[in-house]
Amino acid sequence: MIAVVSTKENKKLNINLTKYLESNDLQTWNFWKDTSGLSPKDAYRQYLKDFSVIVFIITKDAINDNFILSLYRQAFEQDKDIILFLESRLDRNLPNWFFLENHDWVNAYEVSFDTAAGALKDLINEYQQSEQKAQKQDIAPNTTLQSNNKKTSGKQSLLIIIGIIIILGIVYLLINPPGNKSTSTKPVFDTRTNQTAEQMLIGTWGMKDYYDDIQRSGQDLIDFKKTVANLKKNFRMTFYPNHTFTRIGFAPQQERGYWKLDEQNHYLIISDIKKTGEDRLKILTLNENQLIFEIATYPTPQKVSVVRITLYKLHNNQ
Repeated sequence: MIAVVSTKENKKLNINLTKYLESNDLQTWNFWKDTSGLSPKDAYRQYLKDFSVIVFIITKDAINDNFILSLYRQAFEQDKDIILFLESRLDRNLPNWFFLENHDWVNAYEVSFDTAAGALKDLINEYQQSEQKAQKQDIAPNTTLQSNNKKTSGKQSLLIIIGIIIILGIVYLLINPPGNKSTSTKPVFDTRTNQTAEQMLIGTWGMKDYYDDIQRSGQDLIDFKKTVANLKKNFRMTFYPNHTFTRIGFAPQQERGYWKLDEQNHYLIISDIKKTGEDRLKILTLNENQLIFEIATYPTPQKVSVVRITLYKLHNNQ
């Protein structure tokens, strides 16, 4: 069972996250699902042995929260697998560095909820697969001793750090609003036309350029160049006035879904036809002939990679 823990101020986020995990066949628990009648702290302590992974949501309101620190300490002392779901960027001080170095964590402050929740789901599945594999294998005594000694040493050091945080009241999080700092940058629109952003978007687009910041070499680089060349040749995406779209050349079969712009026209939001999830594409440039947008992806749960795609408008004779 997966426990999702947060402050009560983050109840909505906690519930949304547990619902997402449940929809992906992961059994979850949080304070608001509990029907035992116990206090949140007592219920957590009672069920702690049944939790395979505990997810702590870290946000601005978790600053110096003794309740969360207490629950975290109990989980850590019982050697539970802990994942941090960071909704805000942590300050770069020694306690926070040690905190992140000793746990897997998901960067949720630079991407959409669906992207971050998907990364969390994948990470939990990796934990469970590793646990199942470990149960089937015999571990050599010396290896076990070395691993346990290392974990005990790390635990003692981390508990010292937690004590420092509680005693000194170290601020956990930067006082920054969630989200990528670059989101404040307004997209560039063509002001020489009377068309709205939606009107400029409607039509069929091909791919002119693709960029990401993932380092590649050898065969991976060769395959990547071939993929981009094929996309430039075959990719077509058509936005219709009824807010549906079709896309070919990106997947083996034609894709269909829905599109919309946010209120400020800063993001193009697309979802699949069943509306099971959505992607937020940050618009950098939009005019009658060119659309440039960015989207963040996860090569690893902690690493956010920026993908920038440039599309060009196709006319009837193209």
